[in-house]
Amino acid sequence: MLPLSCILNSSAQLEESERVTLARVWFEGRTVIFGGGGLINHEPHWNLLINAAIAFSKCTILYGIGQNRHHGDDSAMAPLMLDNENVLYGLRDWNGNEESYVPCPTCLILPEEEKTRKRSIGILRHAWFPMKFDKDDVNKDTLSEILPVSMSLNLFSPQQIFDYIASSECILTNTYHGYYWSILMGKRALLHGAFSDKFDFFKCGVTKYVAAVPIEQQFDALESQTGFREGCVQRNLSFLAKIKERLE
Repeated sequence: MLPLSCILNSSAQLEESERVTLARVWFEGRTVIFGGGGLINHEPHWNLLINAAIAFSKCTILYGIGQNRHHGDDSAMAPLMLDNENVLYGLRDWNGNEESYVPCPTCLILPEEEKTRKRSIGILRHAWFPMKFDKDDVNKDTLSEILPVSMSLNLFSPQQIFDYIASSECILTNTYHGYYWSILMGKRALLHGAFSDKFDFFKCGVTKYVAAVPIEQQFDALESQTGFREGCVQRNLSFLAKIKERLE
């Protein structure tokens, strides 16, 4: 299996004819799986690559992929060919269609054991986008005392991140998976500084952090998402059954 990240990054530098030729080599007659992440409308060549896989492969499976157009990006994006007969797709974005909804499959690997609470508020920051509170006079002193955990896997392992969430009462984050994992684990979560439309398609919605309102007051107004985890797990198990049926 070719590393998908290598294909995605290199294909951006190719001319259209070269991309089509390589797509045939990579995909023709094969079963191709694109798994998870904000792959839709983030880069024009990502959409084109997915469409090439759909066009040339024996079967293309889109497992839990989602929208990810960054705010301010007006690049032209080719729509995905989801009506093609050889594509099986499950999108992590909720659009009212239960059949096509398959939330991120990391819900299947999250630990379920309870952890001793070590902090009332935990901060999970994006690997590349910082969280700034210097202009929030109401909360900056409280939040500046909390050492954030980065979602960079070069700094913290998944287990360390899971343990951090589990041992926090509430989570403030600017990452998709920081928010997703927090609510899956029954935490009250606030989203800081949404930078992409990928945050617009949570089935349970998101609650955004509001500067100048005491953060304790914001968390107190939230309730944990009862039953959210069970629903995500069930949708994934149902989709896995469809994949098995398609590949048999």
